[in-house]
Amino acid sequence: MSVGLGTHVAFELFDLVKREDPDILFLQETRLKAREFEVCKFRLGFSNCLAVDCHGRKGGITLLWGRDVQLSVLNYSHCHIDATVDSVSRYGVWFLTGVYGYPEVALRDQTWELLRHLCRKNGESWLVLGDFNEVLHHHEKLGGGGHCVLERLDRALVNEQWGSRFAFASVVHGLVAYSDHVPIWILTDSEESFVQNKKQFRFESMWVGEKGCDDIISSIWRKGDVQSSMDSVVGLIKESGVNLNMWNSNSFGNVQKKLSMAKQKMAWLQESDPMGNNTEAHDKAHDEVQKSLAGKITASMNEGPCKVYIEFEVSAALSQMHPEKAPGLDGMSPLFYQKYWHLVGPSVIGAVLQALNSGVFPTSINHAHITLVPKKKLAELVADYRPISLCNVIYKLVAKVISNRLKAVLPSVIEKSQCAFVPGHLITDNVLITYELIHFLKHKRKGKKGIYVY
Repeated sequence: MSVGLGTHVAFELFDLVKREDPDILFLQETRLKAREFEVCKFRLGFSNCLAVDCHGRKGGITLLWGRDVQLSVLNYSHCHIDATVDSVSRYGVWFLTGVYGYPEVALRDQTWELLRHLCRKNGESWLVLGDFNEVLHHHEKLGGGGHCVLERLDRALVNEQWGSRFAFASVVHGLVAYSDHVPIWILTDSEESFVQNKKQFRFESMWVGEKGCDDIISSIWRKGDVQSSMDSVVGLIKESGVNLNMWNSNSFGNVQKKLSMAKQKMAWLQESDPMGNNTEAHDKAHDEVQKSLAGKITASMNEGPCKVYIEFEVSAALSQMHPEKAPGLDGMSPLFYQKYWHLVGPSVIGAVLQALNSGVFPTSINHAHITLVPKKKLAELVADYRPISLCNVIYKLVAKVISNRLKAVLPSVIEKSQCAFVPGHLITDNVLITYELIHFLKHKRKGKKGIYVY
């Protein structure tokens, strides 16, 4: 991927790189010193880079590549970086040259002299990309005579060997509003790249209150009632998602489509005016837990959690959820259930109560998205992330109703010394107590009674 930074080394570039996720990135006109680019390297998500200093506030080029990319720099200057890339599994070794041509007219012949010197003459595959500061044809220059001048300066060129090796490769010209350069990226497997994964459905908060959305939910959930099983509720949720997605695409107009239209309009303006099966094992495990709790859970304490679950508990659990929490696999956030509870409530309550009182529910309810959340700003290693599960709201309702009942019993089961994951307690409390105790022991110099810590 090749990008001209111009005067804006800012959030737009980071967003572009994050969105396109290139393996190799070549930047020209960075206007930064090499030491200044060390911070940018990590912010852009790369572990390796070679940065060439700018001259004053002009020039400056950088080549960045990921940890898994086998790239070796051969030579460089203030206007080029030459390297080899080893695609061991598929394409072998090929050459990559990033170029930032001389902007001065009198020196532009030196750019082509450099390329002649670097030219591969032994049949090696070669890719050259960057800002050549040169137009090849008359139609690549528009304007003049006191008007805005448009020139095609950024391009990617390959020799016959590289083109044969990467038969399905293509060049894509991007569109940005923060630079007078156009970012370009090379798709080495464009035939595979166009096979995009189906976008995951998500219930959008902007749909709430729209008549079309209300009509769809009302017509679908009218089929359910208090006697609905968990499987039927799952089917209603899925049917709601499919119909809402179609309505969004055909009538309401989805956000991505509007964004795409806005980008097309910008381009036009630039051109014109620049559950478990082994019940025996479960029962055995349950008995073992009960034995371990003997003496802590009394018969009176056990009465509350063992009572039959009622409708109010399900409604209360839903009201305790944040409406905009990330949804699970079905794409429905708590907002969907809270806003349309008068329609979906009876079916959901019936299914949840059936699962709670019978102890059985479909295994599909327990399916979840596993995603990684960074622990710090510049996360590089796997250890810098923590995994979280994005569960379906139906599953959360079952779990939350149970946890609400257990809250009344837990204070009698958990030791007072337990600080982590207990409301009102902090994990640092024990650390502070230990520190104070050691401090007291160090300063105790008198007395006949001794104190020791074990």
